[in-house]
Amino acid sequence: MTTLFEIENKNRLLQVKEELVEKAFERALKRLQEYTLTEDYRECLIKLIAEASRHVNSEKIIVELNEKDHQRLTEKDLLEISERIGVKLVRSEKTIDSIGGVIIKSFDGKVTVDNTFENRLKTLRNTLRSRIAKILFKEGS
Repeated sequence: MTTLFEIENKNRLLQVKEELVEKAFERALKRLQEYTLTEDYRECLIKLIAEASRHVNSEKIIVELNEKDHQRLTEKDLLEISERIGVKLVRSEKTIDSIGGVIIKSFDGKVTVDNTFENRLKTLRNTLRSRIAKILFKEGS
């Protein structure tokens, strides 16, 4: 028979495990933020723009970036990306609150693709949660 003490201990253990998984996600976001300061991030940002643009069926697309990326990508960069993907990219004057990535919108505003780091992590959260748990906690823990 399971005692109240055993149930409380099991619940506390689950709570501690959940806190550790959440800390892993927080650390991942911090590492992504650090990544945005590297030279490699610029090419990653270009790929995120191109990837998101494929999901919008429009000849003209609005690109929303955070303040740093807004300054990082020049109009020349956007023109080069536009030529590469065959869609006219227009930089929005509005900046987004994100550590990195992009939000793409159709010019009529009907379609939005959130390709920010935060949204990508959120989308993968359940899959990553189980992988993180397997790494942190061996069977029987």
